[in-house]
Amino acid sequence: MYGLDRLFAGSVESVLQEFAGKTSISKIEKRLNEKYDLSIRDAAEQFHKLDSVLREIFGAGADALEENILKRFIEVAKKSPQKLDNDVFQTITIKEQNTAQLIAQMYAEPDKNKLLDAFNEEPKIIQDALEQSKVPQTSGYRKVNSLIDAGLLIPDGYGSATDGKRVNKYRALFDNISINIGKNKMNVQSKIRLKDLKESELLQVIS
Repeated sequence: MYGLDRLFAGSVESVLQEFAGKTSISKIEKRLNEKYDLSIRDAAEQFHKLDSVLREIFGAGADALEENILKRFIEVAKKSPQKLDNDVFQTITIKEQNTAQLIAQMYAEPDKNKLLDAFNEEPKIIQDALEQSKVPQTSGYRKVNSLIDAGLLIPDGYGSATDGKRVNKYRALFDNISINIGKNKMNVQSKIRLKDLKESELLQVIS
């Protein structure tokens, strides 16, 4: 899974521990391993699996637990989605601090910022984005992979490399991003394609 679920996965365990406690976390980890051979972090990217274990352990209380997790991570604007450049976008605010800091760090790094801008225009193969952004290939592929691993770049179609091989195209998850820093906390506001919002398992399951 890519996009929001991958972006949030790294912090789901810490947020879950805050609401459920360390003892429950141990039970969740054990059951996930028995049932799916997954860690909490990996199951967070396939949220229906984490959901099934939460319901085994907490029963009907899983609803409130998951709603608290969702509220900690994201707020979806109440205003209607906007159509821009043949895509429909929704405004969201990411509130979970570790996730917001990760996004801020990625966008603050000059080469990664250039790459995100290049991938934001339209889906591209990595080679084309490196050429457009003038990021050296020696370090560029590593930086692109870190953006993919973080969930900030997502696959969208295929293209051909110079050797003729079929390779993935990628595009940026967010558009029009703003990072707001307040006293002791920050949040990230951005536009995201409605289809990417709807493809998030975490949002689908909890909603």
